[in-house]
Amino acid sequence: MTTPSFPVNRVTTGLFLLFGFCLPFSVAFCYLLLGLLVLGGIFKGDLRGFKQGIRGNYLIYWCLCWLLLHTLGVGWTEDYSGALTPWKKSLYLSTLPILMSCISIPYLRAALNSFVSGIFIYHLLTHGILLGWWSIEPMQAGGTPFINRVQYSPMLVFAMLLLFWLQRNWSPAARVLSWVIQISFAASLIATGGRTGQILLLVLIPLWILLETRSWKIVVGACVGLGISITILFLTVETFSSRILELKRDLVLFQSQITHSSLGERLHHIDAGIRLFSQSPYYGHGTGSYREKHQTLLKEFYPPGTINSDHPHNQYLVAMVQFGLPGLIILLALFPILLRIYVRWPTHPYRSFLVLLPTMFLLLCFTDESLYSVPSLTFFIYMSTILYHPDWSELET
Repeated sequence: MTTPSFPVNRVTTGLFLLFGFCLPFSVAFCYLLLGLLVLGGIFKGDLRGFKQGIRGNYLIYWCLCWLLLHTLGVGWTEDYSGALTPWKKSLYLSTLPILMSCISIPYLRAALNSFVSGIFIYHLLTHGILLGWWSIEPMQAGGTPFINRVQYSPMLVFAMLLLFWLQRNWSPAARVLSWVIQISFAASLIATGGRTGQILLLVLIPLWILLETRSWKIVVGACVGLGISITILFLTVETFSSRILELKRDLVLFQSQITHSSLGERLHHIDAGIRLFSQSPYYGHGTGSYREKHQTLLKEFYPPGTINSDHPHNQYLVAMVQFGLPGLIILLALFPILLRIYVRWPTHPYRSFLVLLPTMFLLLCFTDESLYSVPSLTFFIYMSTILYHPDWSELET
């Protein structure tokens, strides 16, 4: 009598689907799932599938190059404790080929549905808080296990676009329900005050229309419609208008050398980052060096009362300070690499998203350290595993 083998494939597939569902919820649990997936992929022992995932996949090459850069950068940093976090994040990115070996093409669509379902549940919880139906302290404070409601706005935008795409083959009743959910998503995007998500939506909608229709007339019409919608929202919704007027107020404060605001902090770090980059433009200051170098710059150059924050909210600046010009070039190389896949896979069922995802992160890297911070990193890992999975290339043969 033979003993049934352990169903590794089913377990890793289930873990991956759970990973996508939990993206907006628990940072710690997502990292636990990521670790279990890596162990499951190794235990699975699919060496052939692992090699297939790497061979000719320039995204994987880039991830390994990013890890190598961070590993080498430890050699000339002066802040070894600060180097640990960015090095770990680059290590997480390098797990992409293992994750790709954990799930096959029949379940990739289910993985997208799992992500949208998780966003929907999180969205219901946040709406309940805003309407006073219930109180969940970790969500209101933005702490563990829940991510901050504002920080989840980029994922909410991507979920809106995915839901709109997925509903095309649904029944009329299901499409009506989908539209209701998408409208409530948009309302949540405004109510939570996530300016980054709002800007992303304004950029991605015209881009998506252009990719799908190839008509500039329709794109111009969409932009006019978006402009009218923004004007109406500004005149009628206080939450929306206050966040825009806040930018003007923060700029005035920054011109008076008051940096204690969201915009003021970002503008300060742009200035500080350029100064630190100019000190070592060819190889930077090493992995995780921004914190220590910024503190030194605060003492030597900036007046007392300058915001004492070591969070520059800009992935490009961090790459420049840590690794100089080579770091910036390697980071920017990620985006043409992802767009190259769009050109190579013309029959990809989610082809427009092969452009929308890199465009989204190209913009996010201006507002945050999106390849270091959570949840943007785990979101990028999950979506890249699905959208750039090598199994999709089988459709091109």
